Amino acid sequence: MYKIPRKLTIKGSEWKIRLKKKIKDKGILCDGLTHKTKKLIEIDATLSPKHKKLTLIHELLHALIEETCVDISEDNEEVIVENITRFLYDTFQIRWK
Repeated sequence: MYKIPRKLTIKGSEWKIRLKKKIKDKGILCDGLTHKTKKLIEIDATLSPKHKKLTLIHELLHALIEETCVDISEDNEEVIVENITRFLYDTFQIRWK
């Protein structure tokens, strides 16, 4: 079974990754959250293994956008990140060890 790493380096910056129950963004429950100023990614600990993987990819893409200083709206960023997440997961059928 794949174990979520505690930290990753993205473009030279260290990002921490935490499993947490009941993650909220603006008062709404969500599967994961990227805290850009803290360089912290939270993933809901109660998700299925597959959903944790998808959420990790999704949140890592948000972190990558932050590190590359791409200036796009929050709505556009979410659409781009979600589509790339599904593409990577489905196309490469990412295998986790």
